[in-house]
Amino acid sequence: MNKKIIGLFLGLLMVLSIAYVGAGKQAISKNVNTFEKLTTKNENIESTQMLVSDEITVILRPSPGLIFSRGIEIVFTNNGPDTINNIIWSCVFSTDSGFILLNDEYRGEIDEIQPGEEQVVQCSPFGLGQIQVQFEGMYGKNALRSDVSAFLFLPFIFNMQNTDDILTLDISGLASLGENYAYEGWVIVDGAPVSTGTFGVNDEGELMKTQFNVDADNLAAATAFVLTIEPFPDSDPAPSSTHILAGDFTDETADLNIGHPAAFGDDFTSSTGEYLLATPSTTTTDDELSGVWFLNPNMGDPIPGLSVPDLPAGWKYEGWAVIDGMPVSTGKFIDPGMADEGNPYSGPEPTPPFPGEDFVENAPSGLTFPTSLEGDPIVLTIEPDPDNSPAPFLLKPLVGVVPDPAMDHTVYMMDNNAEATNPTGTATIGTV
Repeated sequence: MNKKIIGLFLGLLMVLSIAYVGAGKQAISKNVNTFEKLTTKNENIESTQMLVSDEITVILRPSPGLIFSRGIEIVFTNNGPDTINNIIWSCVFSTDSGFILLNDEYRGEIDEIQPGEEQVVQCSPFGLGQIQVQFEGMYGKNALRSDVSAFLFLPFIFNMQNTDDILTLDISGLASLGENYAYEGWVIVDGAPVSTGTFGVNDEGELMKTQFNVDADNLAAATAFVLTIEPFPDSDPAPSSTHILAGDFTDETADLNIGHPAAFGDDFTSSTGEYLLATPSTTTTDDELSGVWFLNPNMGDPIPGLSVPDLPAGWKYEGWAVIDGMPVSTGKFIDPGMADEGNPYSGPEPTPPFPGEDFVENAPSGLTFPTSLEGDPIVLTIEPDPDNSPAPFLLKPLVGVVPDPAMDHTVYMMDNNAEATNPTGTATIGTV
């Protein structure tokens, strides 16, 4: 066969480089839906991704290679809070394309995949035709069973170059967001955000994933990195307004902090706070140590007790009294010079137009109101909006401890705690 014929043959194959991806139905488990096709990339067949409900993500992608790929990788990621156990997988490749007749089968077993963890297995067919990946396993007490199939005219053979690079995150000070939210990274390319992927954080504050495959051209052109908090699962491809960290790339590394203009624009280290104990919502005077208000009476002309910067969209302040070890909210607010969003524990009398709370009724389970706040911590946090949890968020710029003994209607100062709770880190192009 001369060079011209070979060239025409290869050209025809390149034109036919189209992938169709389908999905088989679930056999069992009422909690697991059938596969949903999320994306089918272009003719380079960079990646084909499927999603099973909220429990597991399965990705088919070319194995690393240059001119000729050595096959495909199957990436299983546990999206849920429970461990997936005893995964048995198989990858069957068959063809009757008129060019090559081939049947290959690859099998394996994964003992378990922890929440947020991914496992990568190899399937190395060589030819033109049909790939089918099947798996089954246990998610908690529920069974997973399904299959992914793809008919590929030119599957991962002419993977001429690896178009991805690695983005490595090294971040400390983050906290778990629970099962309904996730962190998502973004690189800013030509002024627009490009997702680098999502990850969770365990109860020890460790990132469950630190390296991400990102298009190399996008990483080369990236000017900044931004970390957001997103709903999980998330149907909106755009970033949320809840930006927590950001940094500009210099020599392929971005130093991440909350003070970057694309995050909060302030690190809160200059914030100050003061409060007093009082219960204006009652007419009695024997419960005055059971309320906290972030104000200064200022000789009869009250002024805000908190000097804090305006927050960007996606965030709110929230006050807390830690009563007998239990954090109890005093309310969320945006402006420290106005009342907060509610007074569920206060009495019937009018309260000041400032953030605060009287703890005199409707006590949470385990507590008794009225109480005494003597010796209890008073905390100001910065909360995501929408909020991922009823508990205090990790950002705690101001903290104070009520003296014991304490006096009512006396102004007490709060300490600045921002440096101790602000997360920091780096985003680096390449492995570290």
